[in-house]
Amino acid sequence: MTFTPCFLWIFLGAPFIERMRGNRAVSGALAAITAAVVG
Repeated sequence: MTFTPCFLWIFLGAPFIERMRGNRAVSGALAAITAAVVG
């Protein structure tokens, strides 16, 4: 039960993020966020 909200955010948010990847500005922001998380 502890991780259920996290999984819901991922499963509900992933399709929305994938649709937004076509937008050039959003794609750049996602790349920056990904780099920050990895770093």
